Amino acid sequence: ARRPAAAVAPRAAANDDLAAAQQCLEDGCEINDVQDILARLEARRTALDREQRHISDLIFKLAQANVKGEKSVVEEIMSAAVRLFSKGDDEYPAVGSPSPWTMDKPKKK
Repeated sequence: ARRPAAAVAPRAAANDDLAAAQQCLEDGCEINDVQDILARLEARRTALDREQRHISDLIFKLAQANVKGEKSVVEEIMSAAVRLFSKGDDEYPAVGSPSPWTMDKPKKK
């Protein structure tokens, strides 16, 4: 599922922080503003470090699962669907094609 609203807000805030830091470097700013920008940038760096570790962990786990040959949930669901809708070996006797006609003799009136 996509979450564009949640992804845009932090990115916009990070871009604002970067722009404020760049403007502060170029034009100068008050010491309180510098402290505020530093705190926000440090918080963003911490969040990005945590996200990077999480992504690295996921990559490692996916690679390990791929090496082990484990099927994912999606693969299992897809193979079950293929089994459901494909002709395969079954225990039922062959009955031929469906027909609206029966083999019963017509009843006399």
